Amino acid sequence: MMKVLVVGLGSIGQRHARLLGERPELEITVCDASAAAIERLGTSNTRQVFHSYDEALKSKPDAVFLCTPTSYHIEQVVAALEHGCQVFCEKPLTNSLGAGKNLLRLMQDSSLHVNVGFHLHFHKGLMALKKQMEEGLIGEIIQLDARVGTYITLKNSVTRYQAHQQGSLFGDYTHQFDLLYWLTGKKPEKMLMLAAERGGVELSSDPNVADLLFRFDDPFQAHIHLNYIQMPQRHTYEITGTKGWVYLDAENMYADIGSAEANTLSRVQFVQERDDMYREEHRLFFKSIDEGTRQESPIADALISTAIYETAMRAYLSGEWETINY
Repeated sequence: MMKVLVVGLGSIGQRHARLLGERPELEITVCDASAAAIERLGTSNTRQVFHSYDEALKSKPDAVFLCTPTSYHIEQVVAALEHGCQVFCEKPLTNSLGAGKNLLRLMQDSSLHVNVGFHLHFHKGLMALKKQMEEGLIGEIIQLDARVGTYITLKNSVTRYQAHQQGSLFGDYTHQFDLLYWLTGKKPEKMLMLAAERGGVELSSDPNVADLLFRFDDPFQAHIHLNYIQMPQRHTYEITGTKGWVYLDAENMYADIGSAEANTLSRVQFVQERDDMYREEHRLFFKSIDEGTRQESPIADALISTAIYETAMRAYLSGEWETINY
């Protein structure tokens, strides 16, 4: 059996531990400094429980799932690699591009894997949207608009770190920065942001609403809206091309597809449980380890979203166009 250590039992760590526990070939070990977090999980499907990461690594796991705060990630990834572990690290890998590049250099001659957890790569609607774009069905891509609004993130947060961590909105929704590149294959060159902390809600963060504009080295342009306010939550994408357009409601699992050439509009429905995205993410992580193939979200790809995340903080504070350095 493969021994897997899950570190950090907040909401995402609880999900990973629960779903990994479904796999009969895995022996699950968990680690969290909080006894209450371990109690919330329950230990019916876990072999061992640790309150110290160092002690947990001494138990010689084969793979480590890091679901801890972003500021701990790089140090904990390095420690896991030094113990010969394969690593799955939840997004974002880091909020420091420099630290991420150092890790990438460290990994150059390593046979070990580090995968970053961008589970939306396995969302059926987004996978279909990516295929539409790659096959040129909507023509040359002119514009992308992404929108996420979700007050439930703050309500479900176990530690409520968003209350005191400036820019947590950008870290929580690094998914959108990652998808900007994953969907289009294009890296934005500059970013402009209008953002603020708006009142009127019980739970808040600085900022809790943001609009980000992106410029590229070609006529393509993009906009991302993020907020910690809307409930029920919103999660949408709209992409316009020279031959048509696609609007994806990723929350309600449907896409409207417009064809400019035929002047038609059609709707496609998707069926998928949220847990199934994580199950597929796990399957490919272990498959890549077994076969020695490329991870779905390796460090080099994850650092593209890190560069955008890092620039988002500068753009928020300056209110000016900021160059994104990769």
